[in-house]
Amino acid sequence: AIGWSVDPIEPVATFVFFFLDATPALILWCAVVFLLAAVLRNRLAVAVAALALLGVHMWCFAQVPGYLLPALSLLYIHDNWASDLAPRLPDVLTLAHRLAMLLFAVALVVWTAALYERPDHGSRNARGLLGLLPAVVATVGIGSAALRCFEGIHSRDAWLAAHREATEEPMPRVEHLTAHIAIDPGEDLRLDLDMVVSARQAALSKLVFSFNPGLEVTELRLDGEETPFHHEQGLLAVQPVEPLVPNTPAKLTLRAAGVPDPDFAYLDSVVDWRRESSRNAILWLGTEGGIFEKRYVALMPGLRWLPVPGPNLDGASRGHSPTVDLTVEVPDGWLVAAPGRRETLDSGRYRFRPGAGVPKIGLFAARFERRAMAVDDLELELLLHPAHLRNLDYYANVNEALRSRVEQFFRDAEDFGIPYPYTGFSVVEVPAHLREYGGGHWLDTRMALPGLLLLKEQGFPHANVWRYNDPSEYAAFPGGLDALKIQWLETTFSNPFTSGSALRALHRNLVTFPTAAVGAGAEALDYIGEELGGELFWNPSRFRMRGPSIYTAHLSDVDAGFGATVVQMIGGLTSPGGSWTGFRSFQQAQPSVWERALDAPLADIDFEREPRKAIGAFGLRVKAIARSIHDGLGRDRTAALLAALRDRESGTYTAEDFAAAVAAVDVDIERLVGDWLNDTALPGFLVSRAQVERVVADADGQPQYEIRVHVRNDEPVPGLVRLSLGVNPQSPRGDPVRVD
Repeated sequence: AIGWSVDPIEPVATFVFFFLDATPALILWCAVVFLLAAVLRNRLAVAVAALALLGVHMWCFAQVPGYLLPALSLLYIHDNWASDLAPRLPDVLTLAHRLAMLLFAVALVVWTAALYERPDHGSRNARGLLGLLPAVVATVGIGSAALRCFEGIHSRDAWLAAHREATEEPMPRVEHLTAHIAIDPGEDLRLDLDMVVSARQAALSKLVFSFNPGLEVTELRLDGEETPFHHEQGLLAVQPVEPLVPNTPAKLTLRAAGVPDPDFAYLDSVVDWRRESSRNAILWLGTEGGIFEKRYVALMPGLRWLPVPGPNLDGASRGHSPTVDLTVEVPDGWLVAAPGRRETLDSGRYRFRPGAGVPKIGLFAARFERRAMAVDDLELELLLHPAHLRNLDYYANVNEALRSRVEQFFRDAEDFGIPYPYTGFSVVEVPAHLREYGGGHWLDTRMALPGLLLLKEQGFPHANVWRYNDPSEYAAFPGGLDALKIQWLETTFSNPFTSGSALRALHRNLVTFPTAAVGAGAEALDYIGEELGGELFWNPSRFRMRGPSIYTAHLSDVDAGFGATVVQMIGGLTSPGGSWTGFRSFQQAQPSVWERALDAPLADIDFEREPRKAIGAFGLRVKAIARSIHDGLGRDRTAALLAALRDRESGTYTAEDFAAAVAAVDVDIERLVGDWLNDTALPGFLVSRAQVERVVADADGQPQYEIRVHVRNDEPVPGLVRLSLGVNPQSPRGDPVRVD
């Protein structure tokens, strides 16, 4: 099945479960029980022993790391998600594993027969030795599967070590990329690339790129001349005949073919699902770094399916944002989504020219069903599986209201001076098992990409919204069911704690993708830019988050209790404090996180030590600073600040550039929030009880009240305070007041 229990059965996963998972498991289990019966000769003893073995198996399954599941698990789909978009057919390794299980069952049956006395008085030893043959073959088969698992994890370790060694290598700059991409789904990816490269500051005698090891480079030329290169461990090192000097672009031509290795993505992930237990909730966030199958292709930026300067480590290519011109060939009837508007050249041939620089290039192809609309010169489209259109019909009667909201958003962005930078925006449905978070310490979402929002199939496409389709039940709601539909949709796609937040994707496309922070405090500057964009487009009808709205997969890095693991397999009670899956959540605003927030300045937060708490502390501090900057600047000057950062020719900015941009809108950021990047201290407010007193009525005779509150800042760092008459978005709020 897919999604929650109300969703339809996915036939391929169901077939695989019954005939490839359940049947061999039942045969093997019956053989185990037969052998126990032959040895123990007591029904009660057999039952107790069988149940004990079952419990031991379940306990071992709950403890085994994820990378060993193909060798030890009885289930082919380990992350609990089936897929309509990319049905998961078993590979050769899985088939060999199931055959080994059946051979082991044969061995147990032979040994069971040997333990029973027979009239022919045949040799038990001979029968026992006969059972050794299938047992040995089965052991070799399962052992080979385990060795393949170890080989895979060791390959990732070797790649990571090589890429960490390359961190000190100077990186070239890619100014423009022209690519012809031919996709034979499940079989071959062919690349014909022309890249305009240059040295950043000093002459380069070697050009280092990260490039997926599953792709073989067949030809490489620099300015038309064949050039020596090495492509090992996912590092492509080009040796120019003459050093590449700054401000002198060169043309690098590369041809490659193969199938991208999905294990090459997110090498430095501080939490690797492969090393976590099989009951860790992070498995539910997807396990595949990319998909290249017969029915679906998802080429995520983290795969490095295109060469990217520097090693394949999180943040290593910060500031890399070339302009691109992509031509893509796919089978007839397929559609392609990539940054920018899709231009149809011929049947199965498309072109993408997004216009602005693209820091991360993702490409997605399948037999999609398309819905589209235009906002001025911008094309917006929704690409879904043809069988996942039922919820579009549910919202059909509010299409015009939704269209008006979307048009207003993009026109507001134009008025703010931060227009949407690309020629198109695509919302693309992706398979449930595609990994939705990145690597490094952040484990940030990868569902928001330049020009793209990725939509997991187990979410909106399968949400059971039709159960809420009786207008009489919502007659008391202002605007009725139609208004509630719009509110539900906005809530679904604006939730900051989900990886597929549409608002986050749009804010990043408007602010952090077109220009990137570099240098000390780059992560804080990026997050502040994203939060300031959120403040600009905040809808008063939505609930305002008081705490950090940062998304990180660390929030899912928790193990279910063993009782909950049993529940998922046979039903029953969940572990105390858990959800229906038995997973316990992590709260960002707990005291230990506040202690980390006061432990170091933003520029020096140690994300390697307890990264989950470090990210929570980072979010608490930066959220407050972003709110203070917005309150101090106001909406118009905040827009002017973001526009100034967007207009930088380099496409990057530092903390000094940020301070200069704030000063350009007539605000002293030091006076507003102090040295927010390098100071450890935070403002600390003490607030008295509120005193309410009725005063003279207004001109209409309505009663008026005065609220007095005494506020004292007990810390040396200034801060802003405002009075609000509640936590709801509609609650009246006063103007911000600086308290030294």
